[in-house]
Amino acid sequence: MTNEYTENAQTGNQDAGIRFIVHSPSEPPKVDTQGISVGPGNHAYTSISKTEYTNEIPPWGECEPGRELRYYSRYTKTGCLLECRADHVADACGCRTVSMPGTLDYCLPSVVTGCVKTTIAELKSGKKTCDCPTPCSATAYPATVSYGGWPSSSTKDFYTQLFNITEQEIKENIVLLDVYYQQLNLQTVQQRRAISTNDLLGDLGGQLGLFLGASVITMIEFLEFLVKKGTSCCRSNQVRTKTTELITMKN
Repeated sequence: MTNEYTENAQTGNQDAGIRFIVHSPSEPPKVDTQGISVGPGNHAYTSISKTEYTNEIPPWGECEPGRELRYYSRYTKTGCLLECRADHVADACGCRTVSMPGTLDYCLPSVVTGCVKTTIAELKSGKKTCDCPTPCSATAYPATVSYGGWPSSSTKDFYTQLFNITEQEIKENIVLLDVYYQQLNLQTVQQRRAISTNDLLGDLGGQLGLFLGASVITMIEFLEFLVKKGTSCCRSNQVRTKTTELITMKN
């Protein structure tokens, strides 16, 4: 119920309703930056699609294969950022928040609003950094949300009796959420090298074979031309000599 919220404008979230995220089971949710908010008194229709990403290793891409995380079975960028954030908060505050992995005790509310908030602000501003490269494979579920007012005038009496609350309390405290696949297929986004190592070697070998073969043939033809050019004078002299002898014999 919204009347049980403990946050105020200075200490926490000022929104009413729910915040959700559709994510891969192997990737921890990062609701604070990637979540979708739905206010009370709304019916949210969330259509999702599945997209698989495959990235190349350096120098063709930026992914780093083989990296492992301490608290997650599979490397994801979100998991890496959560571990990095937890490490910075642990070093500065000596505790962790509910959403952070680790074995330290949870931070007291006063520490969260003070030390933790300051540390996270330094991370967002770039004063403190995290080394989290792009994963070589990842799965995402892009979501499109549309909203409808709820309940309608023809159903409000039914729900007020069902939940035993007033219409105003329904609009202030209840959210309807539908999540479904937009299409029963998936999209694959794959980074590919412009040319593979085998293709490069084959191309170089073919070009070298072509040009070297052409050069050898050209040299042989040039030598043949020189030989023919050099021997043509001798053949001309021999022809003249034979012609002179024949003329003399006839005379």
